[in-house]
Amino acid sequence: MKHNPFTRSGALRLDHPLFRGRVRELAQLEQACLSDRDFFMLVYGGRQNGKTTVLLRLEASLKTRLGDGVRVCRVDFQRLPSATSPAVYRHLAHSIARVLPHAPAPPATPDAPTLGDFLEHALANPGVQRLAVILDELGTLPDTTREDLAHVLRALHTQRLASPALAKAQFVLAGGIELYRLAVVEASALRNVCEIVRLADLDEADAVAVIADGLSLAGVAPANARALGASVYSRVSGHPYFTQRLGEQLATQQLTGDEPDEAAVEAFTWALLEQDDPLLEHLRRSIHELHLEDGVRRLLSAAQRTSRTDDATERLDLLGLARRAERYWVPRSPLLTVALAEWLGMSLPLGTPMPVVAEHVCTLAMQQHLHDLNLEREALVSHLARASSSTEQVRLQRRANALADEIARIETLPRTAPPTVPAPLQAASPPQEDATPPVAPSQAAQPVPTRLSPLASRLIPPLVHIPAGPFLMGSNGLVSDDEKPQNTLTLPDYWIGRTPITNAQFRSFVEGDGYTNRAYWTEVGWAWREKWQVSQPRYWANAKWNGDDYPVVGVSWFEAVAYCRWLSAMTGHEFRLPSEAEWEKAARGPDGRIWPWGNTWEAGRCNSEEAGIKRSAPVGHYPNGASPYGVLDMTGNGWEWCATKWGKSYPYRLEDEWAEEYLEEGADRCFRGGAFWWNRQGVRGAFPHLISPRVRLNVSGLRVVSHAPVVGSDE
Repeated sequence: MKHNPFTRSGALRLDHPLFRGRVRELAQLEQACLSDRDFFMLVYGGRQNGKTTVLLRLEASLKTRLGDGVRVCRVDFQRLPSATSPAVYRHLAHSIARVLPHAPAPPATPDAPTLGDFLEHALANPGVQRLAVILDELGTLPDTTREDLAHVLRALHTQRLASPALAKAQFVLAGGIELYRLAVVEASALRNVCEIVRLADLDEADAVAVIADGLSLAGVAPANARALGASVYSRVSGHPYFTQRLGEQLATQQLTGDEPDEAAVEAFTWALLEQDDPLLEHLRRSIHELHLEDGVRRLLSAAQRTSRTDDATERLDLLGLARRAERYWVPRSPLLTVALAEWLGMSLPLGTPMPVVAEHVCTLAMQQHLHDLNLEREALVSHLARASSSTEQVRLQRRANALADEIARIETLPRTAPPTVPAPLQAASPPQEDATPPVAPSQAAQPVPTRLSPLASRLIPPLVHIPAGPFLMGSNGLVSDDEKPQNTLTLPDYWIGRTPITNAQFRSFVEGDGYTNRAYWTEVGWAWREKWQVSQPRYWANAKWNGDDYPVVGVSWFEAVAYCRWLSAMTGHEFRLPSEAEWEKAARGPDGRIWPWGNTWEAGRCNSEEAGIKRSAPVGHYPNGASPYGVLDMTGNGWEWCATKWGKSYPYRLEDEWAEEYLEEGADRCFRGGAFWWNRQGVRGAFPHLISPRVRLNVSGLRVVSHAPVVGSDE
């Protein structure tokens, strides 16, 4: 059996047959090491982007100049992952001493001054014309050690300006995001003393050749190997690590007797996302730890110009996620575009090639960015009209002009929007009632399912399908007039949360931009939030109510609406609050039963006053209390907000209860479901309750509804 020529990770050995590219970068670094330069060299590249491979080849090339008095010392800090500053100085001094002829003994306890003195004395030897000190894997050093070393290097840079001996030394540093604070931000130790070499991905010719040559060695026909190389490039855009990973898997398939095709490339690329590739997982964690989510949104929408004044974009570049495209930053490849979208919770179309999915993601992000710009422009017009001084007016007008230019730029760009994923932040509307009966599901256009990312899947509960058809709504007999008369109502099919929204699911709304992004809120709701400075549910800090699998409580109707809009934006799938009718049908079934399980009260099926718990229970705690459709917790435990305004008379008439104007009214809204301190009469499926939309009780929660299924979430 032939050997797989691709490597899973790590640097390529010097004689590796699949090394391609980096000619320009190697020439630039070699020239810097062999000539008088005032600057040290800094090699930037994302993780697994080929920095060490480049440095190994630089070292090998410089060693061929030994006869010309050139010496090279490469220090790999992976060997010193927890080293203190003195240990690093000592290791550096000993490493340099080993490559310099007649070097003095390294200082026993070196510090910055003694290290400089040692190096100056060692380089005074006329037999040494150049010393290239290559410092690799700086990111493995502890933060404080790395920062101390940066200050030493800056001191050496200053000394070499006045020392002919030290001027022979050239330092080449390599790293990525870990060097941000050392060389990028203002007042950093290495700022203005380093010339930066940014390692881009392989160009198309080199990237295709890597795959084509490797697969040819594995036995793939040359024409097919080259076609597969082009297919890989169209997905990973020459990223060295991902190119090698896909090459390895394609070669493995070939070596097992099954010649790969483009479908295999597509499958293996999606597998990188679905199987938690270590590099992708590292990038995901880095985005979260560095709070770069907003920067990612701008990157996906091509909204950030290619200046380096934006810290988030600079960090995304150093992580290896961003690249320049004319005047704007964009994601580095279709694979990374789709990965970023998944990490933000965006939905992805089913059965679509990754390059097309990536284009669609960017279109959606750009549409959202355009939506935000238009909101800002509307607010700016209002501020301009109230400007209190000419200075403020000029400032606002400049911003207005910039907004107009950006909006015009976006509106002229081509867009691709496959119909399988809805645009974010558009309200879903239930069908209007008219004289004709609803269309049966078999006759209607079927809802298009949405594929959710792993992140999005964690945000919502499983959804239960409520089929189209009639049901009995309301009650007759000895009940309040608010339930009368009982009537038959026909609803189209819909999907409802199997359980209420939990604290764990609501947490992303709180910790994200749920309470700070006005786009999710109604006008009345935002004014209420601003007045009271609401930033989390009322009982969020109380451990009694805040268990991960407990229903979120202490939310107003305004917060519930904002959460649904936020969830729609995060997942790309439309969610909303249920209407009163939708809630009641899901709880009672088509036959209008009193409680979800039937018409006879049975203890132990729900968390009502009779249970004696006197507080909320985890969602799904009473599986034997499920409705005929399998919906849980529709009786007791906590009240759930509905979109419906209070006062709707029976027979119930269908209307658009998610329309903007309907939501904007500050009217009382309907509560359904009862609570843990209500008795069996108050937790009946037909029992309605009114409440102000501003109220935030320890029993007020929510459940979501959608008009379309979600792949991977539906029951």
